[in-house]
Amino acid sequence: GRSGAEAGKPSPSWVSLLGPTLLTARGEQRVEDVLKDKQRVALFFAGQDCEFCRALQRWMNETMCELQASDPNDTEVVYVASDVYSDSFAGVSHSQPFPAVPYYRAQGVGSLARG
Repeated sequence: GRSGAEAGKPSPSWVSLLGPTLLTARGEQRVEDVLKDKQRVALFFAGQDCEFCRALQRWMNETMCELQASDPNDTEVVYVASDVYSDSFAGVSHSQPFPAVPYYRAQGVGSLARG
């Protein structure tokens, strides 16, 4: 089994963790649609004010392009911004091959406290 998730559908916990939508090259899309049929999901926490993050992101972009070319359903990386300024996030979210949690949600704006 797929540990609580039906084949082809993401676990409901992805929606509760990431929110209802992700930013993609095609605009804002429902989490269920973006993660449908993905075997694995990786969360990539990074910010443009972090030199290490920028270097890692270049490698992640190349690696994910290669991986998705060989098997589009293998893994999806979801970018979660730790950027201080929304302008930094806007530039990076359009130049990467994977979806991103919208900036305001990645910063916790409008989210409920967990715990």
